[in-house]
Amino acid sequence: MFLRPVRLILTLVGVALIVFFLWPQLFGLSRTNPFAFFVVSHGASAAVALVAVVAVLIIGMLAKGSKRIRRITRSLALWFLVFAIASAGLVVQRGWKTTTSEAKATHITVFSWNTMGAKATPAVIAKLALSAHANVVALPETNYGAGRTVAKLMAAAGSPMTMLHTQFDPVYFAHSTVLLISTSLGDYRLNQKIGSTSSSPSLVAVAPGKPTIIAAHAIAPDAAALGSWRKDLTWLADRCSQPNVIMAGDFNASIDNMSGLGPAPMGNCGDVALKLGGASTGTWPSSLPTLLGTQIDHVFYSAEWVPTAFAVITSQSSSASDHRPITATLIPVTK
Repeated sequence: MFLRPVRLILTLVGVALIVFFLWPQLFGLSRTNPFAFFVVSHGASAAVALVAVVAVLIIGMLAKGSKRIRRITRSLALWFLVFAIASAGLVVQRGWKTTTSEAKATHITVFSWNTMGAKATPAVIAKLALSAHANVVALPETNYGAGRTVAKLMAAAGSPMTMLHTQFDPVYFAHSTVLLISTSLGDYRLNQKIGSTSSSPSLVAVAPGKPTIIAAHAIAPDAAALGSWRKDLTWLADRCSQPNVIMAGDFNASIDNMSGLGPAPMGNCGDVALKLGGASTGTWPSSLPTLLGTQIDHVFYSAEWVPTAFAVITSQSSSASDHRPITATLIPVTK
C-alpha cells in the first residue's frame, strides 16, 4: 500500500520535470538559467534523450542481480523516451520546409548572415545575396570595409545599395554590424536617437513612408551575460511595438526563448520561419546538421507584411561562419 502513493508522487515529479525542461515558458522561465539552454534545440534534446534511454537500459541489463536497479532504470528510460518523443513532436510541428516565391517589385527579400567577424568573404556574401535577389542585407559581425566591398560588388551586378554601419569596437568585428538596403526601396538613414543593443550593435533604419528596417544582434547568453541578453531581447521586442517593421539578424535566441516578450513571437512581430513551417531548421552552429542545431537567426515582420518565402542556406561550410545564412521574402498586405 505504501508503494502506491510513492509511485504516484514520483510520476507527478517526472511529469513536472518534463514540462519544466520542455516548455519552461509556461512558467516564465525560458530566459532564465538553466532553462534558457534546454529550449534552444528540441532536435538536439530529442537526440540526447534517446541516448539516455539506451544508456540507462544498458545499465539495467548489466545489473543482473538487482531487481530494484532494473526497475529504476526502466522507469528512467520511460521518462527519457517520453521527453524525446515530445521534443521530436515540436520539431515536426514547427517544420523544416524551404519555401520560395517569385520576386516582384513590391516584395522585400531579406538576406541575413552573421559573418563571424567578417570571416565570410565579401565576394561570397555578395554572391549569395544577389542569388537570393535580396534588397535588404543584414550582416552582424561585419565591419565597414567588408560591408563597403559587398555594396560595391552588388552595385556592379546591377543592385545598388545604401550602406549603413555602426560599431562599438573598431578592432573586434563581432561588435560591428552592416545593413544594406536597395536604393529602390527609399532614402534610408540611421535612427541614431533610439539606442541599440548592449555590446553587439543593432541598426534601426528609417525612410519617409517606408517600413522601418532593423539589423539585429543580441549578445550571446552565457552565464555572465544573461541579464544583458534579456535586456537586448526586450529592446528588440520594443522595436516591434511600432507599426511597419521588418527586423532580421542574429538574436542568439530561439522562439521559445522569446516567449512572453509580446503577443507574437517577438513583441508584436511574427516569425517568418515559424509562419511558413521552417522553424526547426538550425542556423547555428553550422558544423552540426540542421535538425540538431538551433534557429537563432530570424526574420520578423509586423502586421503590414505577409511572409511568402523562407530558406536556410546550407551550401556554405562551417569554415565560412559558425552561422548559416537565411533568406525571407515578404509582401505588403493588400487592403
